[in-house]
Amino acid sequence: MVTEGETQRDPILDLADLAFAVINGWKHVSELEQAIDTQLALPFYEKRVRPLLPSARVSEDALRERIASTIKQLQVRVQDAREHEGETEVREALEARSAFWARIGDIENATRSYEAAFQETVAVGPKLDICFALFRLGLAMEDRRLMRRELARARDLLAKGSDWERRNRLRVYDALHRMYCEGEWLEASEAFLDGLATFTATELLSFPQFVFYAVVCCLATRERPVLQERVASSPEVLQVIDNYPAVRDCLNAFVSCDYLRIMQTLPSILEQVRKERLLHRYEAFLGREIRLAAYAQYLRAYKSVSLTNMAAAFGVREAFLDAELARFINADRLSVKIDRITGIIVASRPDSRSGLYQEVLKHGDALLNRLQKLSRIIDV
Repeated sequence: MVTEGETQRDPILDLADLAFAVINGWKHVSELEQAIDTQLALPFYEKRVRPLLPSARVSEDALRERIASTIKQLQVRVQDAREHEGETEVREALEARSAFWARIGDIENATRSYEAAFQETVAVGPKLDICFALFRLGLAMEDRRLMRRELARARDLLAKGSDWERRNRLRVYDALHRMYCEGEWLEASEAFLDGLATFTATELLSFPQFVFYAVVCCLATRERPVLQERVASSPEVLQVIDNYPAVRDCLNAFVSCDYLRIMQTLPSILEQVRKERLLHRYEAFLGREIRLAAYAQYLRAYKSVSLTNMAAAFGVREAFLDAELARFINADRLSVKIDRITGIIVASRPDSRSGLYQEVLKHGDALLNRLQKLSRIIDV
């Protein structure tokens, strides 16, 4: 439900989420058929539904006729605005036509129509709105190229100046892009955290969903101090985190170092991830990264610990823990060694003082080389 003052979520995104749920068997196909008919979303049906869900049926000829009738009315509005009204009315008529093409999932016509509206627009703010609209269409149709292009264009426009409200919205779009398109989880978590206090992009996703993404990204990438200070203590997170009990309990377990609880809540979190259209493909990755974060946090407190004690703390079998830690060690994700004879895990953290010494030597050698080159030039 949208509260007063919030923007309604883009209907093409709701349709994409509904199609994902129906394709996975979580909702009945009749709901999707009705939504497509109501929204006149024949292009979306042809590209995103029919190839994956042949059982879905809509009246294609009737939809084409209704689409043609609507477009005719919108074209008349554009023409009338050009002949009798000013630039603002022309731009609004073009945007209305573009929004219709986007609402039914027609990327080609929507892109052409929005580009025409973009050329008729002078102010930076409305141009950013066009970039946002095309980004949302790309997100619904899973067109990453379109999303990257529009986000890059929005950043360029923002450099020319814009209001704070659109700046804050761009931060949300950027966070979602980094998470969904690029897999830049650490950068995405920072963008999510930065956007918590100023979130207004309800046309893209709901605030509870935004918080869910933020917390899950942080669980996979952030250490305990950040989780405690910027996530678990955030008023914005506390406002809606109860909507996701497993995520809440896992976050609190990280803060309180309750590793058994982390492992107990993780399957429920991954089940929720599996039902998210934008996250489901990362289910295995997120499960692995959250476990790695928990292992690293536990081991950080010890110079050595027995495999038996650590397995008991996490509530898993020693064989499972041994194999998983070995994979992380081989991938240089954990700085520990396992003595298989004694069953002891030994920390092998690099000496920070030694690392600083080597860094000074490296920069010193580079400086000496530059001075020698400079002295040769002066001599010549």
